[in-house]
Amino acid sequence: MNEGDCVKCALATFVPGLNVYALTKVRQDIREKNGIPGSCGHDLAMTCFCGLCALVQEAREVEADVPGIPEMERQ
Repeated sequence: MNEGDCVKCALATFVPGLNVYALTKVRQDIREKNGIPGSCGHDLAMTCFCGLCALVQEAREVEADVPGIPEMERQ
């Protein structure tokens, strides 16, 4: 993602319908970048029904990319 994508996503969060798409797309991009198995349907369900949990998971994955912060263990 580049800075332009972040601005578009931030603006999209205020448009009903588009906000769900934008949040699902961000989750999908993070998942694909880190090689996490899943599907678009699962990303959509997590965004719609478990929004706070999804946000925490995404934040942890992004933080794991920062040097000096230990990576989250997957089982």
